Amino acid sequence: MNIIYHSINNKNHNEVIPFYKRLFLSLTLSILLGACGFTSQGNDYNEETIELAKESVERFIIHNYEEIDSVEITKSYESEMGGLTIEGTVNDGSAEFTAGVRSDFTIGHLAPGEDFPDMKEACKKQICE
Repeated sequence: MNIIYHSINNKNHNEVIPFYKRLFLSLTLSILLGACGFTSQGNDYNEETIELAKESVERFIIHNYEEIDSVEITKSYESEMGGLTIEGTVNDGSAEFTAGVRSDFTIGHLAPGEDFPDMKEACKKQICE
C-alpha cells in the first residue's frame, strides 16, 4: 500500500500531455458524442403512426378540457427517451401544449402551457374518452 501511495505522490504534476495524445482523446470524444447525438435524432415513426397519434391527442384534449374550440398540431418528434411527442396549440394559438403518446396511442402525459383551459370536472377523477 505504501508503494502505491509513493508512486502516486511522486508523479510529476507539471508533465505535459503530448499533442498526439490530446488529439486522439479529442477525436475519440467528438466521435462518441456525435454518434450519441446522431442516434437520438432518428425518427422511427411512420406517417400512419404519427397521424394516429395526432388524432389521439386531439380527441383527448377535446374530451377532457373545457372550452376547446380548435386543436392545431404544430410538431411531432421522437423524444430523448424514444417516445412519440406531439406539440401544438389550442383555440387558434391562445395556449400551447406538449403531449407524450404511448405505443397504444393513449396519452402518457400532457404538459399544458400558460393559459391552457382547465380540465373538465368530470374528467379529473377518470380520463374522459
